[in-house]
Amino acid sequence: FDLVAGSYTVTVTDESGCTGSSSFVVNAPLVFDLALRKTLSPNQSPIVQPGDIVKFTVTIFNQGQLAATNILVIDYLPAGLTFSTMQNTGWTNFGAGPVWFISNLAPGSTLSKEINLTVGANVPDGTVLR
Repeated sequence: FDLVAGSYTVTVTDESGCTGSSSFVVNAPLVFDLALRKTLSPNQSPIVQPGDIVKFTVTIFNQGQLAATNILVIDYLPAGLTFSTMQNTGWTNFGAGPVWFISNLAPGSTLSKEINLTVGANVPDGTVLR
C-alpha cells in the first residue's frame, strides 16, 4: 500500500495484552518537474512577412526537487517557419526540429535561449504569430 508523506506510529497489542509501538516518517519522493515556454522575444513584432527573421525565447524551468540532467529541448517548428544553424548559437539541427542540449538544470533554476526562425515564402504578408 502507498502511504502519504508524513509521520506515523504503529501500535501492536498481542493476545496477552503486551503493547509495542514504533514511529516512522515517510518522505515524499524527490522528483524533477520540467516546464517549457516559448514566446516571441521582447521587441519582436507578431506581424510578419516572408523572409523576416522572427526571434523567439525558449525558457525551461525545473520546478522539482532534483537536478535534471541531459535534457534535449526539441522545437517542433510550425508550418511556414524554417531554422538555420548559422543564425542560432547553441541550437543544432535535428530531424524532428532544432535541438538545445542542457547538461544540468538545478532545482528551482530557469534557463532561456533565443531561437531565430525565418518566415517562409508561402506565408501571407501581415500574418500574425501567436
